Amino acid sequence: MKNWLKKYDLLILILLIGLGLRIYHLGHESLWLDEAVTISGAGTNLANIFHSFWTMDYNPSLFWLILHYWMQIFGTSEFATRFLSVIFGLGDLLMVYMIGKLIFNRKIGLLATLLMALSIFHIAYSQEARMYSLLMFLSLASMYFFIELLNKKGVKYIYGYIIFSILALYSHTFGFLIIIVQNIYYFSLYQKLKKTLKLKYWILIQALLMVLILPWFILLYRQIAISDNDVWKLPFKLINLAYIVEDFAGSRLLLLIFTLSILAAVFSEISFKRLLTRGKNIFLLLLWLVVGIVTPFFISYFFASMYLSAKYSIVALPAFYLLVAKGLSNIKNKYFFNLILMAIIILASINIWSYFSDTHKDQWREAVAYIESRAETKDLLVFVYGYHQIPYDYYGKRHDLEKKSLLTNYRVLKTEDLNNLNLKAENQQKIWIILNQPIENCNYQEVFDNYLKGYSLSQFTQFYNIELFEYTK
Repeated sequence: MKNWLKKYDLLILILLIGLGLRIYHLGHESLWLDEAVTISGAGTNLANIFHSFWTMDYNPSLFWLILHYWMQIFGTSEFATRFLSVIFGLGDLLMVYMIGKLIFNRKIGLLATLLMALSIFHIAYSQEARMYSLLMFLSLASMYFFIELLNKKGVKYIYGYIIFSILALYSHTFGFLIIIVQNIYYFSLYQKLKKTLKLKYWILIQALLMVLILPWFILLYRQIAISDNDVWKLPFKLINLAYIVEDFAGSRLLLLIFTLSILAAVFSEISFKRLLTRGKNIFLLLLWLVVGIVTPFFISYFFASMYLSAKYSIVALPAFYLLVAKGLSNIKNKYFFNLILMAIIILASINIWSYFSDTHKDQWREAVAYIESRAETKDLLVFVYGYHQIPYDYYGKRHDLEKKSLLTNYRVLKTEDLNNLNLKAENQQKIWIILNQPIENCNYQEVFDNYLKGYSLSQFTQFYNIELFEYTK
């Protein structure tokens, strides 16, 4: 036991630091819209969960299923529901260490794990009751067994790869990114890899994955084809690629240090031919990073315009930190290495302090408390989108308030939607208009003033990402 602790003491310390940072303030902020929708959906029966899977959601329901049983045991509080993501986030750190040790050495594995443990990007998505830390964990496990499969012959590696790959595919629509990386890598190095994994076996494995995930892709295509959801559609901008990498790093200064580290890792295997031979692990990580970041943008530009966030490239985060760790390990001067590492830790600590000091999530808890402390019986609450009632109902305690929504589907609100709405509000002394994630190019007050004849705006209140208009007769 003592020898085991001595062997893994640094890893255990890093994991404990990572766990502490992910538990801290876990239930401090309100649930935001997507978290509330996830908890509400997972809290229903299995039939309703699968109904959402078949008809509504753009992502598979694996996380909802896991959360469904988790909440039956631990409850539906902010802390309880988010703690599930903390567990997967801790698993992410462990898998990064295992992959780093597998393809390089223990030092690089530990260094990459430390960097990701201090990453505010990873902390944020490990503190959210959504599927992103699960997606990363399953993608990492798939990659781990993929690497083992290429280095060793064994049925257990085939089983491990298939199981975690299909689970990754069913955890998020972008779970396929890790499969793309693996296939590009395999066919790029086919002449060398065919000794341990023959082409026919690889094709059979990929065919099996395609058969298993095909039902979901058919449903996804159907949902996209019939959807008129344009609320999140934004123009493609190349500069957003740089913003994603900046989000990965945590700050521009850290991005500079990390970029230089990655360049050091790549230039140590300067030629492409050398990358495919001696530097094949660097080549794998570069593929992982580039494909994970660029593919969502490629899809948005050529196929389906969508709102693009760094979270959709989260599967590329481990590759980013493994490349950084490899570059830092090339520093031979011990004192200079310690100086750079200390600077990274200080800058990361400043980011962490800032992260926990700021508000990042919709303040539904505060907004609902404000409304219910001021509203009178039979006041009318109007939600711009029907979905916005879900986080309200999570926190709401009063049942004497009437509720209506302007739109039932998620699309940009147009002026005529309000002007043509037959809202019978003659009996209400006060109407509350509730806006979450405000719509661009809409003068809310002017629209509401023109429609709500006989009412005047008595109070306008803002919470983080939420706006409340109080109209009184």
